[in-house]
Amino acid sequence: MSALVPILAVIPGLAFTWRLRRAPDAERDGIWWGFGLGVVGLLLVLVPGTALLGPTPLAAASPFERAFLLAALPEESAKLVLLAFLLSRARPRSAIFRLSVAVSLGFATGESIVFAARGGVQGAFIHSLLAVPAHAAFGALTGRILLDRPRTSSLLLAWVAAVLAHGLYDWPLFHLAGSTDASRMIWLASWAAFYSVGIRWTWKTIRRLESPKAADAPTAIPEPAPLPRSVPPTRTPRPSLRAPRS
Repeated sequence: MSALVPILAVIPGLAFTWRLRRAPDAERDGIWWGFGLGVVGLLLVLVPGTALLGPTPLAAASPFERAFLLAALPEESAKLVLLAFLLSRARPRSAIFRLSVAVSLGFATGESIVFAARGGVQGAFIHSLLAVPAHAAFGALTGRILLDRPRTSSLLLAWVAAVLAHGLYDWPLFHLAGSTDASRMIWLASWAAFYSVGIRWTWKTIRRLESPKAADAPTAIPEPAPLPRSVPPTRTPRPSLRAPRS
């Protein structure tokens, strides 16, 4: 069973990434590179975090601090840096969404591998089933904002949105881990509602981008057609005031 744990940890991420490849050839370029960068990019969070905060920084932190400051903020920052690196090469703008999701899937798969390496069989299995789709939703949110708003200032908006979504996902889970009273049901219901809405929105967005109408839509705003030349108005003859000759 222990030999199957790493395999089970990476199957969901690989399956979701393979699903992303159902796209035009120009948009497929870099998807597996994005997934691999996401796996390796986990080191951008683990190594500095362990060096600065120590091996057990979560014990003294509140659920809010653990969700937003120790999880969402560094993880979404690292994923945005990796996505910006991928987009530094010339790629079609329509590929931004899939690259963002691929990086997030690779990052979540790397987390599942870490859980499996530490011997957490149950944690690795649950993480691969729940957190991998959640990270895909965070990446979809980032990619959708950058796709709809092709401006440099949109990077900040995409980063803030991803951090908030990630923190709102983790916050109820950290409360569930530390509470034993009746409030557990409230936190569980809020987490389930937020999770289901995010996954449903991600799936609908991917399907919408794969529709033939979206594939045929231009990625740039077309130039307006030239206006027809104006025809000069015809001059009507002025009536004569002279009486006709007899």
